[in-house]
Amino acid sequence: LVAGLDAERDALQDQLDARAEAAAAAESALAARAKALDETSRLLSMAEGRLTHADARARECDIEAGGLRDQLGAAVDNLRGLAGEHDMLRAELRAAHEDLEVGAEQPASRSAWCRSRLPA
Repeated sequence: LVAGLDAERDALQDQLDARAEAAAAAESALAARAKALDETSRLLSMAEGRLTHADARARECDIEAGGLRDQLGAAVDNLRGLAGEHDMLRAELRAAHEDLEVGAEQPASRSAWCRSRLPA
């Protein structure tokens, strides 16, 4: 009877030791997962901070791009106005050149031609 009880006690001790080892392994795995979770939370927090900064910078860039678009539009409008003015001045220069050629070909009427060009 004592030998049977000793055998049963040894079997129960083996089960208890196996369960203690399993519990220690589970506790170790839980600690490792908790550590990994903390690291993941830290990285997530950093990423959120970077995202917030990037979002703010993107908004600033959008505002800056809008200003640059406005400046470009104004410069294009100005260039179009200058091109029109250039074309008008070119036409006036051409007309003046033609008038001078006509005046040079007719020296007798040059003074009359000059008087006709003067403002009244």
